[in-house]
Amino acid sequence: MATATMMYTPIDEIVKIHQHAREAFLSGKAKSITFRREQIAQVGYLLKDNDQRIKDALRQDLNRPDQETDFFDLTAVYMEVRLAYDNVEQWAKPQKADFNVNFFAMSPKLQAEPRGVVLLVAPFNFPALLIFSPLVRIIYGLPTQYHANPR
Repeated sequence: MATATMMYTPIDEIVKIHQHAREAFLSGKAKSITFRREQIAQVGYLLKDNDQRIKDALRQDLNRPDQETDFFDLTAVYMEVRLAYDNVEQWAKPQKADFNVNFFAMSPKLQAEPRGVVLLVAPFNFPALLIFSPLVRIIYGLPTQYHANPR
């Protein structure tokens, strides 16, 4: 098996990447349901196109069998991608907020939509699941927080 050369993003490029992502968000295209659906599909295609590479990497790094990677990482993300792709339009509709005596006269509504540029950090033990599943949720606009040890 050939070994891949690890490439890192130079520090000075990070500012440019962030600025580009911020400009893309501020353009407003991320609010479009069509755009979000396309981006969710791209996550699915990314996984499908790199299925064997992901399995090889997890076998090499974590000594994880392919079947375990399929079951614990990839299948769960494929299901999340499909669910989000099929339902993003419904989830993006405004929904009534829970009753609160302080705000009921204003008829508050909740709406799932992208809020800005996000830094996604995940642990190494289930990398595909804990990177791509929150990524799909971020794209369709749901708040996503995972805390290893909330206190």
